[in-house]
Amino acid sequence: MIYQIMNYWDMIDRCKLYNSMILISQRKINPNQVLYETICNELAKSYVKQVFNMR
Repeated sequence: MIYQIMNYWDMIDRCKLYNSMILISQRKINPNQVLYETICNELAKSYVKQVFNMR
């Protein structure tokens, strides 16, 4: 079950990152904010993987 959740989380992240890249190219969003949110999200995923002993 947790693997399925992590797969969905990764899929959503890819969509969000793609959308953010479009907004950056249109100068509608700050690249630093996208970078900050991406790093925080990756840290959260890393923590969840550690808790459930995932690789």
